[in-house]
Amino acid sequence: MSKQQKEEKMAEVEGKSLQEPAGDAPVQTTFEEEHLIYIGPTLPIGLSRYATFRGGKPAYLLDYLKSVPTADALFIPVAELSSSLKELSVLGSPLKTAYEVVQATLKGGA
Repeated sequence: MSKQQKEEKMAEVEGKSLQEPAGDAPVQTTFEEEHLIYIGPTLPIGLSRYATFRGGKPAYLLDYLKSVPTADALFIPVAELSSSLKELSVLGSPLKTAYEVVQATLKGGA
């Protein structure tokens, strides 16, 4: 994927458009790094609840996330923390289910 395609994809995700301006005006784009917060149970691999990350998930978590893919849902954008915590308190919601699966994995139940 080219750099422009990546930028367009990021802009699409952020709800922005990167269309070329008319004339010779310079293109000004701003891309914020992805800020994530983990809202799952504290894990013995060195991941605490409410740990925040700038620029995505750290490499040391990738093996764990491969072994427990449900945990990936518990990394949310910081801007969505309030609504996600509300969802986390609702029985049967996707976030609550993901939390319970990770918690069961810690106890050896899944």
